[in-house]
This record gives sequence, structure tokens and C-alpha cells, in this order.
Amino acid sequence: DKTALKRNPKTVKRIGRKLFKMSFEEIITGAARAKTPSRQIGQMFKNWLPKLKYPILPQEKFLKYKGVAILEGGDTSLMNFAKEELGYTRQKGLDLVMRVKNKFIIGESKLITAGGGTQDKSFREAISFIKDKNKNKKVIQIAILDGVIWLTSNSKNKKMVLYDTIQNLNNKEIALSVLLLEKFIKSQK
Repeated sequence: DKTALKRNPKTVKRIGRKLFKMSFEEIITGAARAKTPSRQIGQMFKNWLPKLKYPILPQEKFLKYKGVAILEGGDTSLMNFAKEELGYTRQKGLDLVMRVKNKFIIGESKLITAGGGTQDKSFREAISFIKDKNKNKKVIQIAILDGVIWLTSNSKNKKMVLYDTIQNLNNKEIALSVLLLEKFIKSQK
């Protein structure tokens, strides 16, 4: 999308700042790295979470914690916690369980690198997750989505179905980029 640079000046600035902090060798290494299949990218979200600087706590401490915290654990342990404590009913593991005061944010994270096949399936699963309402009023379900879903096209022939789906969500169906996660968390305090 050749217009993306003009439409996203803040993102361009942010990426530029990161590039200027890197050495030439780091930039070349990153640019030359082979594209990674999305299934291997999934763990990148978990590795990124500590950068939010919120404590990542085991279940016993997480339940007692009064501020903002992230529950420690893998997809299955997060799912089991959400089932036992928060009324989660799906049979799919979670990528995020977070406490913000007396609210809980549970989420799935997907990086959609292209349309079609398993990428579309992953996107549909994330949308289904946020549309499937939890009966517990203290639970907020979010889909953390990044990649091609945020691209639009001015051509009616190249209409981006994934982006259109996101645009048609209601205000209780929350899908956002990981870049906006911290801002979302602060809005819940």
C-alpha cells in the first residue's frame, strides 16, 4: 500500500526512531532475516509482554494483586485459569490474561501476514472470540491483531475483507493492534 507512509506519519516516526537506535549490522540482519511463518511468530507476543513493564505474576499472587498485572503461564494454563475464575467457556488457549484493578482482560493475539488459508481461519477465530460474550461483567475480551488486516485499498476491486470486518465491529467487540494495547490498558484504570 503505497499511501501507507503518508497516512501513518506517527508510525513512520516511531519506526524511524527505532531504526536510528540500531547499528547498521542490526538493520541488515533484520532486513535479511527470512520471513517467519505465522505459527512461529505467535510466541513473539508473549516475549513482547514484559516490555509493558507490568508485573507478570503466578496465579496466587495475581489473584491478590490490586494494580495492573499479567498472569504468568502458557496458553493452556491461561485458559484453565479463565475457565475456573472468569467463566470462560471456549476450548481454545489464551494469549493474555491481565488484571486491571477489578477488571480482567483476556485476549487472543494473531499476526495475519497474508489473506487466505490458515491466516483467514486465525482471523475468524479471533473475531469469534470477541463476539462470544462472557457472562462475567468484570471480563473484557480483546483480539490483538496485527498485519495485513489494517491495510485498506481505495480500489473497489481490491476491497480488504479483513479490514472491513474490523470496521463493522461494535464498541464492545474490541480488536486492536498490539501498538495500542498499553493505551487500552490505561483507559481501563
